[in-house]
Amino acid sequence: GSWRVGQVPSRRLHSGSKLDDPAASSFESSFWRAGRAGGRDRDDQRAIVYGLGRARDDAATFGNAEAGCMAMKHGLAPVVDKNSRVLILGTLPGDESIRQQRYYGDPSNRFWSLLAAALGAPVGTSYPERLGFLATHRVALWDVLQSAERAGSEDSAIANPTPNHFDHLLAKFPGLQRLAFNGTRAETLWRQHIRPTAAAPHSPPPTTTLPSSSGTPGRHVLPDAEKMARWRDFLRSSE
Repeated sequence: GSWRVGQVPSRRLHSGSKLDDPAASSFESSFWRAGRAGGRDRDDQRAIVYGLGRARDDAATFGNAEAGCMAMKHGLAPVVDKNSRVLILGTLPGDESIRQQRYYGDPSNRFWSLLAAALGAPVGTSYPERLGFLATHRVALWDVLQSAERAGSEDSAIANPTPNHFDHLLAKFPGLQRLAFNGTRAETLWRQHIRPTAAAPHSPPPTTTLPSSSGTPGRHVLPDAEKMARWRDFLRSSE
C-alpha cells in the first residue's frame, strides 16, 4: 500500500519503558532529557522509534568499508512527538551522523545553525539540548530513505534505496501539518519512491522544498543569507 505500508515496528518508546536494545535505551534517555530541557513533561514525549538495531549495526560496520566503496547504510529513527507540527525530511544520514547516531552530526552541515538563525533562538551545543529545541518548536526529523547503498556520504552516490514507512508515522502523529524537504534530492526521492504508490487512507500534508543545509559546495548552492531567509519564512509560517 501507499507510504511504504509494512509490519508495524514493535519497538516504541513509552514513559517508563525498559528496552533490551542498548541503542534504543540510549536514544530514549537522551530524548527524555531533551524533553525536560525543553520544558515539556515526560509523558508528552511520545516518540516512535524503530530500525535502531540495524542503524546501530551499520554505525559499527560502515567505517570498515574501504573509502569510496559502496556499502549499505541505514538511517536513524524519527525524532517526533504528539505535539510536532512540522516534519523535516532529509535523504539519508551521512556517515558521520550514522557513526554518532545523531541527526546532522557532521559539523560541515549547517542544519542546526540554520534553525537557530531562522527561529532566532540558540539550539544548544549538546544533542539532548538540540532535541529539546526541536520539541519546543514542534519540529520533527526523519529521512525519506530507510536504507541505501552509498559510497561515502554524497546523495549522488545513493543506489538501491529503500524508503521509510510513512503511513504509520502520519497515522500515529496526525498533528504533523506540513512536510519540508531538506534539499531537492530529498524531494526527488520522495516523488520517486513514496508519492507514486497506491492510494493511502491518509492524505499527505502539504510539502515544501527548502534549500539544502549541506555545506558541500556546488554551482547552484544559494548564499547562506538566502538559505536562512527561506528556512525562516517556512518555519515561522508553520508556528
